[in-house]
Parts: sequence; structure tokens; C-alpha cells
Amino acid sequence: MNIFQSIRFRIIAMCILFAFIVNLSYTQLLVLVTEESQDDVFNLHLAHSAKVWADEYKKDNQFIENLGAIGKDIFIGSESELMDYVTKKYDLKIEMLKKDFEGLSHWPLIDHVEKEIHEEVILYEIEYDNIRLHIAKAELDAQEKSVSLFYLVDVGKLYPQSGSDMDTLFLQVFIFLISIIFAVLIGMYLANRAVLPLSQLSSDVDAVKIGQKIVLNRQYYNDEIGVLADKLRAMFQRMDSFIEREKSFSRDASHELRTPITNIHIAVELAQAMPQCNDDKVQQVLSRIARSNNDMIHLVETFLLLGREETREERATTCILFNMVTESLENNKYLIQSKSINVINDIDENIKIQQATKILKVVLNNLIRNAFQYTNAGSVKVSGTAQYLEVEDTGIGFEYKKDLIPYSDHHESGLGLGLNIVQRICQLKGWQLLIDSKLGEGTSIRVNF
Repeated sequence: MNIFQSIRFRIIAMCILFAFIVNLSYTQLLVLVTEESQDDVFNLHLAHSAKVWADEYKKDNQFIENLGAIGKDIFIGSESELMDYVTKKYDLKIEMLKKDFEGLSHWPLIDHVEKEIHEEVILYEIEYDNIRLHIAKAELDAQEKSVSLFYLVDVGKLYPQSGSDMDTLFLQVFIFLISIIFAVLIGMYLANRAVLPLSQLSSDVDAVKIGQKIVLNRQYYNDEIGVLADKLRAMFQRMDSFIEREKSFSRDASHELRTPITNIHIAVELAQAMPQCNDDKVQQVLSRIARSNNDMIHLVETFLLLGREETREERATTCILFNMVTESLENNKYLIQSKSINVINDIDENIKIQQATKILKVVLNNLIRNAFQYTNAGSVKVSGTAQYLEVEDTGIGFEYKKDLIPYSDHHESGLGLGLNIVQRICQLKGWQLLIDSKLGEGTSIRVNF
């Protein structure tokens, strides 16, 4: 089974995909909320400080000098004067025409304008190259608004952007990896839990033994697997019924068919021995009846053997291959009584094989019968060892196809039926069947054990 097409892989993949989407959305939301919250808190502190220092400046003008001494960037003046101050101090390469100056809020560098978050304090934010300047404006005189206290802070120096971005990226990667690991673990757990009933059902089906009553004893939940188990139970019941009918038919056929065939065989032998039947024409007719009756005996025994499922598990026994071949050649020699054929048993008399004897005899008989029936002159040779069995003839041959079809499509006899029987048995036992045939030249059939 391809792991990438399994249910487990699909469940784990869906968990990973879900974790990826959730993690991506969460981290983006977290970054936005964190940055916004950080700016709000900082701006609130900035506005509060500007308001307090403006109130202190109103009481004592020297207070600003003290703040400058401790590094606070405080500017007292108008917005136009602040513009000049900021441009020079931070080296902003922008020329502003004072005659067109309409106020700090209209300055092109201003990114966010007029955030009144603390009484009369207004905030401005400037972003230019690497400068992120926050300015808090606090009025000093409600009547005279041209002069104000400006508190300036370069946020870029407090929180370097590159470092912040790297920290944020690292945090995102870390959270992503952790979420993926948890997604894989959770996906594996869910996959195992989800597939467990199916695995149990598969084990129960594998545990069913041929020849025994098919039963699924395990109880399953009333879900899709439970429905499938019920369907399998119903199917097994029908199979049990079918197998029982087949066994009954095999027993009845074994008795009902063998009895008349045996009677015919005895009757033909008696008729052949009677003085009244010594006429050549009568003997020819009786011989044809005897051959047809032997064919029927062979077919019935073959079909009954194939119809029994126990054939798969027939135990191997040790036998001498030469004796088996000799017996088969003798039993089928009536097929070549009127033909000039050289029969060769090219098997060492001491070779022993360990195979299912009954089944091997069926294969051997079918191969020899086919060779005898469709060879009018020449030779039929049987060879083999403990590893293989081969029958070669110089007969009419045929056009071999991978899936054998009844030979009656090409001839009035049934060579294809015999080969199909051999093919079914080889598939049943796991033997390798090799066929080499040329029309008009002959056939070689080999069975590798």
C-alpha cells in the first residue's frame, strides 16, 4: 500500500495544514496586536510626560534645561521653528517653503497626525529612512497657541527595526515549528484512533480460515466501520451458504456421475470381449466409446478435484517422478494407438520430488493428453527434475495467448480446456507455467515448481 494514499497520511496532512493556517493567522494577528499595543502604551507615556513637563515649565522656565541635561529632547517654540529644528538635527533632505507652511499636520513627512490621547496633548509620527520620530505637542498658553512644548523621541534608536523584525521572525518560526510538531503528533494519534477499527476489521477478516465457518466475533460501533462489518457478515453468510451448496453438489456429482461412467466402462469391456462383437467395425465403435468414457472419467475427476478448496492445502508427499510419468503415459496411450509417434520418457529413474501428488498428476495427465491428441507424427518427450516438469511435442502447435481461451474456438476438440485447467492449478499452487508454441511446428510446456 502506498503510504501517501493511506487514510493515516491524509489525516496527518490535514492536521498539518490546519495547524499551518491557524499558526499563520495567529502569528500575524499577534504581531499586529503587539505592535499596536506597544505604540499605544509608548504614546500614552509620551503624552503624559509632555503634559507634566509643560505644567512644570509654566512654573519654572529653568526646568527644561534640567531635562536637556539628562538627555531629553525638548523644544519650546512654534511649529514652524520646530520644523527647522527637526530638519537640521536629523538631517532631513527636504526643503519646506515657510510662506506655504500651513502647520505641522500638513508637513509631508508626517505619517500619523493629531492623536489626542491625553487632554490637550497632540501626537505626531515621522518616518523618514531609518528615523521613526514621535513628537508630543503640549500647549503652554491656552490664549497664545503659537508657542508650545514639543517632546521628541527617536523610536528607531529605542527599538531598532531590524532587530525587532528578526525577533519577530524568530518567534514566528519557533511557534510554527512547535505547532507543526504538535500537529504531527495529534494527527498520528487521531489517525491511529480513526483507523484502529478498520485495522481490527482487516485482522478479523485475515483470521478467517478457508473451510471453516466464517464469523466476525468482534463487536463494532454503530458507525461506518460497523456498517461495513455488518455487510461483510452478510456476505460471509452468503458465501457459507454457497460453499455448502458447492460441497453438496460435489458429493452428489461424485456419486451420480461416477456410477454411470463406471457402468459404461464395464459394459464396454464386456462387449469388446464378446464373440458377437469381433467385427472390426464394431470394435472401432466400442473403442471410440471407451476413449470417450475415459475422457469423461478424467474430466470429472479433474473438476471435482479443482472444486474442492482443500486442494490449496494438500500436503506434499514424496514420489518418484519417473514412475508417475510412466503411469500417465500408459493411461493415455490409447490416444496414439493409430499414430506413428515416438514417446520418450527422459527422466532419471531415481529422481524424487516432494509435491502435492494428486494435483501434479492432473497437470501431467492434461499435458500428456494434449500432446498425444494434437501430435499426428513425430515425437512426444517428457523431461524433468525435482524443480520442473516439461512436455514437448512436434504436433500442430497453436497461437499462445497470455489468457488461455477454449481451444474449441480454433479446433473441434478441447485442447484449450486442458491448458486452462493446468493454468488454474499452477496459479492455485504458485507454480510457474511457461508455454512456447509455434503453429505447425509443435509445443513445449514447462512447469517450474
